[in-house]
Amino acid sequence: MDKLREEALDKDRDRKIKLAILASKQGECPFHEWAYEMQAHNTLLRGRLCHFSEEALRETLENNMDQGLELQMRRTVLDP
Repeated sequence: MDKLREEALDKDRDRKIKLAILASKQGECPFHEWAYEMQAHNTLLRGRLCHFSEEALRETLENNMDQGLELQMRRTVLDP
């Protein structure tokens, strides 16, 4: 599989996917759709050095979610 990846895919593919995940913002997209898309991108990196751990992906999603949703989440966590 590594040989096929090496020969058939763009050499910067993993880096481009990682940068796309890091740069992605929720924007107007519903959170669950956006998060699913980011998980799907991360799945493409499975077995590679740049694959996000579950914790790292969660942190990235939290940092890039809609501000209103983030405030709502913090209120829920701090004042259940």
